[in-house]
Amino acid sequence: MAYEAIHGPVNNLGNISKIKVEDIPDHDLFTYSFPCQSISTAGLKLGLKDKNKSGLLYECKKIIEQCKPKYLLMENVKNLLSKKHRGDFENWLEYLESLGYTNYYDVLNASDFGIPQKRER
Repeated sequence: MAYEAIHGPVNNLGNISKIKVEDIPDHDLFTYSFPCQSISTAGLKLGLKDKNKSGLLYECKKIIEQCKPKYLLMENVKNLLSKKHRGDFENWLEYLESLGYTNYYDVLNASDFGIPQKRER
């Protein structure tokens, strides 16, 4: 709602676990994220196995495999790269590589982009 107030109408298809892939229009860029509560240092620390929160990442597979966008852009908390979650992250990268994608990642801080808060992603 806030995004639309600033930028105008968007094509929000709703809950990713209920999206029909055939309803998704052709696209070259797929940006995605997932709830961070199970990965965040302040969260439950259940990792990507938490199917109702951080595990929703795996719902993106159906879109990536069916639509085959040229580019993917994922965002989430810095703790995804921690020792506890690094294995799951690397498995995701291997999955993307098996589909022909080349992976690059970095930790960016919102404050470096003019946002008045320190928020590493």
